[in-house]
Amino acid sequence: MSEILRHIVDRDSIVRDPYGNLAALDDWSEVRAQEIATEMNIDLSDMHWNVIYFLRGAYAEYGHEISARKLLKALSEEYAELGGKRFLYKMFPGGPIRQGCEIAGIPYPADLADPAWGSIH
Repeated sequence: MSEILRHIVDRDSIVRDPYGNLAALDDWSEVRAQEIATEMNIDLSDMHWNVIYFLRGAYAEYGHEISARKLLKALSEEYAELGGKRFLYKMFPGGPIRQGCEIAGIPYPADLADPAWGSIH
């Protein structure tokens, strides 16, 4: 059985980090993102996908070096015309960085323990 089919058949074969998030970026797909969002009771809209790809792009460019604070600031600026942080928290009620990173299949920024981001603790 091919590797990808094993993941489809056995979802538990996907490696996860200590917080239950995807540990390998290659395990992510739009289908997997939809499943994660559904588990969080989030219906993904085009705006959600824009945020998800924004986060994935930021991680691809900066890796672990980018902080939750910088990510939220960049997202808030990107969506300022729609309401900035308030708009983002309506889309991701558990925190746009925490839930956004989970759905985007990227690791949490190191400083995400701050409750203002939707704490992982």
